[in-house]
Amino acid sequence: MANKNPNHAERRPKRRKAKDNPYNIYTKQGDSGEIRYFVSFFDGQGIWHDLEISREQFAWLDRCELEDIAYMNEVDRHYAQGDLTEEEIYSRVAAPTLSLEELVLQKMIMEELSRAMCSLPQTQRRRFSLYYFDGLTYEQIALMEGCSIPAVCYSIKAAKNFLKNFLKQA
Repeated sequence: MANKNPNHAERRPKRRKAKDNPYNIYTKQGDSGEIRYFVSFFDGQGIWHDLEISREQFAWLDRCELEDIAYMNEVDRHYAQGDLTEEEIYSRVAAPTLSLEELVLQKMIMEELSRAMCSLPQTQRRRFSLYYFDGLTYEQIALMEGCSIPAVCYSIKAAKNFLKNFLKQA
């Protein structure tokens, strides 16, 4: 099996390549100083091949690579300069940092919620967490706990009401 990147191959600048480009082209200087042209690729069985080609074939493959690069650059420019939706603009903006006051307030709210959650009976706390934090449905929770769907619904509603009252008092 031939070496993928022979040390004696002429170095060409690294080019950006299309993802579906199945070959590499390179040149070697022969013993008598002549330049030899090669294409390398994996065949359908995954075997690596290095084939010597003519100068004209090399020039054609080189021109195809350059045309692919030009097309990829054009597509990139089109996407970069196209009209962006508000959602795309927002997704490109770095996450806004919170002020110190906002961070402290957020931490205080989370501590209050945590304290309120700890005050719930264990069954209500578990079912509330499964529903609101883990995203499970009433049916999934009932199946997991071996109880009826109305029992799960009642527990979650009772926990929600308790948390509302607890946080209003705080």
